[in-house]
Amino acid sequence: MESTQWPLERWPKRHIIENRPFGSTDGQDLYDISRKRYTARNARVDERRVMEGIDFFAGGGSRLYRQVGEHLLARLNAGEFATSGRLPSEKNLCEAYDVSRTVIREALIMLEVKGKVEIRKGSGVHVVEGGDANEELDHDIGPFELLQARQILESSIARLAARTAGPRDIARLETALALETQEFEQGIYQGRGDFEFHLGVAEATQNSLLIATVHQLWKYREKSPMWQKLQSHIENKQQLNYWVPDHRRILDALSRRDPTLAESSMSEHLEHVREMLFELSDIDRPDMDRQFFAPTAR
Repeated sequence: MESTQWPLERWPKRHIIENRPFGSTDGQDLYDISRKRYTARNARVDERRVMEGIDFFAGGGSRLYRQVGEHLLARLNAGEFATSGRLPSEKNLCEAYDVSRTVIREALIMLEVKGKVEIRKGSGVHVVEGGDANEELDHDIGPFELLQARQILESSIARLAARTAGPRDIARLETALALETQEFEQGIYQGRGDFEFHLGVAEATQNSLLIATVHQLWKYREKSPMWQKLQSHIENKQQLNYWVPDHRRILDALSRRDPTLAESSMSEHLEHVREMLFELSDIDRPDMDRQFFAPTAR
């Protein structure tokens, strides 16, 4: 039986008692424990709200990373963090604001685009003087927010493409994959093959609206200051070459006309992209890229 997602005070006591886990002793005890845990959790959340001076659950249509970023900006402008000092670590910010690392990462990137902080891998987030705190970012999209949308939409597009792709579509995708491979092999990766591949999957659906949607998603990526800032923290683009075998699996699924495999392969690929970009832009980890990926002397 699926649990009702109501506040505890609206739960019928019978619901908790009848759905107690196997081996529990008394339903009344479980009800009391659940209420105590619920109350304690709310108390912790309320304490954080008071401490940070912002209610992140108030809604209002503002994205969560933007709420966190604006609040951090207010603290910066108030001089809470000394110039040339550092912000707390991502881990500490996550705990203070009770949000995920993805939210904090996007909030910090937003502040960096505004010129208020400088992110140095392995060294943390440094406060800098100046910057344009009023830079217009209202229409910008967080990079991980964009990847989430792509994962949802393009997975379904791949499923449809497996049913509709013809020989010409498969040939075009092979060409895009060859271009992407060439970019990596020659060390001139610019993402053209990547774009042609994803657009080719959409065009294989023969659905003009889906094709336009993929075009728009990539335009967001190309024009987004936050996406460009995230990319700037990835010094060695060769680390992204695992995308080629991911694309090969998607293409094989389309060639076999397997909708389920095509959908799962695209979803897994875009999850890999998210994980890799998150890892390569990690603020708290030591900067090992120069050691492991620096060109070797000949």
